[in-house]
Amino acid sequence: MDVRDPDGPDSGDLVMKICALLDRAGFNTASSSCTVPYDMQVRYDPGRGVALAWNPTFFADASISNMAGRYRGIRTAVHLAAMSVVIQAGYHATYDAGIGEALITGRPATPDTSAR
Repeated sequence: MDVRDPDGPDSGDLVMKICALLDRAGFNTASSSCTVPYDMQVRYDPGRGVALAWNPTFFADASISNMAGRYRGIRTAVHLAAMSVVIQAGYHATYDAGIGEALITGRPATPDTSAR
C-alpha cells in the first residue's frame, strides 16, 4: 500500500489531525508530552510516522507498577481501539507489539480517477 512519506512537510499536521480524531473519540491526548499516566501519548517519530502509545507502566507510581504483566490485554485493547478510530478515518496504521506502539503513516494514496 502506498502511503505518504512520514517525513513529508505535513508531518506536524498529521500529528494534530490524529490527536483531534482521538480526542473526538474520547481518548485524552492533551498530555502528549508524556507527563500524565493513562493518557494516549501521540508523537512524531522521524522515519516511522506518528506513534501512539498507551503505557501506564512507564510511570513509577506504585499503584500501577505491576500492570505490564497483569494487564497486557488491556493495553493491547486500548491500542487497537485507537487504531480503529484512525483507520476508519482513512489512515494507514500498524501495531508493533514488540515496542507496544501503533504507527500511523498517513492516508493511503488515492488512485487517480481523472484519466478515466
